[in-house]
Amino acid sequence: MTHRRLSVVAALGLATTLGLGRQASANDPAKFDAMFTDMDANSDGRISEDEHAAWARQKFQRMDSDGDGRVTASEMKAEKSRMHDKAGKNEMSAEEKIKAVDGNGDGVLSREEHETASKIKFDQMDTDNDGTLSKSEIKAGHAKLMTKRASTSSTTTTTTTTTKD
Repeated sequence: MTHRRLSVVAALGLATTLGLGRQASANDPAKFDAMFTDMDANSDGRISEDEHAAWARQKFQRMDSDGDGRVTASEMKAEKSRMHDKAGKNEMSAEEKIKAVDGNGDGVLSREEHETASKIKFDQMDTDNDGTLSKSEIKAGHAKLMTKRASTSSTTTTTTTTTKD
């Protein structure tokens, strides 16, 4: 029996959707609108789970500069820099973002860990449980996503996945 522990800071969940590059920043409406438009493939004004997952996959591919299926903190920082996105003083570092969703504790973000975090974040942001995300749900979710917490013990959720070999 294999036990995998995926620690997810409730406010973090993908983003690492994980909010890199063109983040949904309440302080930058133009970036938020561009991100939302990018995600909304069918232009219906809502983000479906499939649209969110596709966008997260694209973000992972952009971060994974060497194409090895794993994102290091250096790669994450480089993508953020490439997108001319400056970290705020309360924003989590690349290392903190990876640690929050690093299920196997190897210090890098695998494609599977990123997809899992993205799915968790989608579910957390879908506060009205309609299976889609509105602009307001994404704004609220991403504002929490990137902010360091004074006490992570009060915002950490631990999910344990058990599989039989």
